[in-house]
Amino acid sequence: MQESALIIFCNWVSRLFFLHVAFIVGLFMGGIIGGIAPSSVMVCTMLRRYLNGAGHISIKAMFDCYMNEFIRSNLITLYFIVPALLCLCGVFWAIEHDSFFSVCSLVLLPYAALSLIISYCCIVMFSIYDAADMKAVLANALYLLISQKMTMFMTALCFTTILILLVVMPIVVVFFGIMPVFFTSVGLMWRNHLECRVLN
Repeated sequence: MQESALIIFCNWVSRLFFLHVAFIVGLFMGGIIGGIAPSSVMVCTMLRRYLNGAGHISIKAMFDCYMNEFIRSNLITLYFIVPALLCLCGVFWAIEHDSFFSVCSLVLLPYAALSLIISYCCIVMFSIYDAADMKAVLANALYLLISQKMTMFMTALCFTTILILLVVMPIVVVFFGIMPVFFTSVGLMWRNHLECRVLN
């Protein structure tokens, strides 16, 4: 018997909330900065499992995925996320202190933005492909960034919507965070690529 659209919608709402809670727990387990990448990879992997028909995902499965990806995914943190955050902190510090370097520091913003975008692409592709090294991870990330324009556009649109909701209706963001953004990226990749439909 086929489920109604309302039941399917409610199931996904509960799943996104559940993954949001797991994401927050993973952040704290990794000391916030060290938990960003493994938590994100874990969420994307679990989303793909749900899309592939998994009716229930245990806490143990999420924890195992988190621990398996912890060291590997934190290479993304080391190479991209930390430098981007340092650049952003430097820019905000210069602007706040009305420093002579405040205008000059703005040139760091494109680098920080690109680093965060590449980090996001790496995280999404981490959950799909088992890359041998960081070179392969970057190649996969650039493939997503350059070749999957519709996926990236819809992801950016979803992220912008989340930012607007953060101002207009922050309670929604409190309950779901950026899970809809991950769902958009993983969902579109799952829809367009057969290799994403392998349950692992």
